[in-house]
Amino acid sequence: SKWLLWPVMLLMVGYQLWHQQIVAAGWSNLAWCVALPAALMLLRRDDERLLPRIAMGLHLSLFWMILLALAAELYWFARSLPWGMAAWGSGVAMAAGGGVIMGLSAAVRRRGWPFREWPALYACLAPIPAVVALLVLLVVTNFQDGVVYRQTWLPLINPLEEGAAFALLGLVVFYRAVDRYYPAWLSQARPWPAVALMAFGFWWLNGALMRALAWYGDVAWNMASLWDSRLIQTSFALFWMLSALVVMIHATRRASRQEWLCGAALLGVVMVKLMLVDSAGGGGLSRAVAFIGVAILVLIVGYFSPLPPKTGDEK
Repeated sequence: SKWLLWPVMLLMVGYQLWHQQIVAAGWSNLAWCVALPAALMLLRRDDERLLPRIAMGLHLSLFWMILLALAAELYWFARSLPWGMAAWGSGVAMAAGGGVIMGLSAAVRRRGWPFREWPALYACLAPIPAVVALLVLLVVTNFQDGVVYRQTWLPLINPLEEGAAFALLGLVVFYRAVDRYYPAWLSQARPWPAVALMAFGFWWLNGALMRALAWYGDVAWNMASLWDSRLIQTSFALFWMLSALVVMIHATRRASRQEWLCGAALLGVVMVKLMLVDSAGGGGLSRAVAFIGVAILVLIVGYFSPLPPKTGDEK
């Protein structure tokens, strides 16, 4: 049957992945020059004759096979980079993942084949592997110092931060696509997808701040040195405090108790940090200043951002 082309292509991808030779496979890649156009031609010709679920499976599997081959090639490229270039590998990987999501979104808007016939599939389902990979990369690569060998490090203007910006932008585009094509599912999960997206952004901003402080404060990039740095501890306390205040003030204006409680939880973490961590290295004066700072924070929050009243749903 003509549809046996799909398992044959899957076997080809598996064989080339096993031998780590997608682009470097030489003349054997000529088979792809025949297989891919043939698969696309079959889909375009027989798309309407197939059951919707079968057609979706064929579209998804073909796209994911291509995505798997490209991801493997990118992984081998990042692994082959010399010492001191890890930030480039991580940044390029995140930028590529975000680019895939944004490229699919742009293709759906242009309404060419097959995106015109399957907009929800290509905007929401096809990029799921890229979304999962980006979430993992945003967590793992944030532990890197971002320094490139023999290059001056600049905050935000460096391979790691720019790659993360592409990744976060791609996740935002994916969230909006799901909101457009699957609003019922997203409404059931609210507000947690948006909270998770903001949490990943906040996580990366913390890493970017730490990299900047470590570089300009001449702090060694290891756990002990970063933890013992008064500059980093104080800067993080201020950053978390301002973030909590912004979230709570915004929540008060929107009358969102859930958002306000998230900001209050972050503010509580700041208070605990001030009392247990920041004042631990000093004497009684430092501890007294920490308690006074906590009291001032509570007064500021109570004045500028009171707890919003419960809505009908929350009651």
